[in-house]
Amino acid sequence: GAVSASKASLEKQWESLVMITMCEMTPLEDTSDATYRHYETADVFVRGDGEDWFRIGKVVSADRKASISTSVTAQTDLILWTASRMYDQLKDTSTKEESLVVGYTMPPASDDQAFETDGPV
Repeated sequence: GAVSASKASLEKQWESLVMITMCEMTPLEDTSDATYRHYETADVFVRGDGEDWFRIGKVVSADRKASISTSVTAQTDLILWTASRMYDQLKDTSTKEESLVVGYTMPPASDDQAFETDGPV
């Protein structure tokens, strides 16, 4: 399905991420439960050409409307913007964001968020 980039949609996606990551939500196992809400989480990484991978944060795909891959694709510009501001190694102004590569792992490596003080993986 298509992922909307409207302000309301992006705010809803942000609220879902905060609820899931900050409140330590886990999916209910009973899909017939009226409050069941399916979601998946992945860690997102960025690297420069031939460089190490740096963890940037997380992407969440909720309600089976989009896959993690679709969510990463929809958020690529934001992921690259964030990466270039988090890590000096990814700030190469001569090549800008064109040479940066985005990747992700599922399930996420940890429940922790990424921090500027984290080293490459």
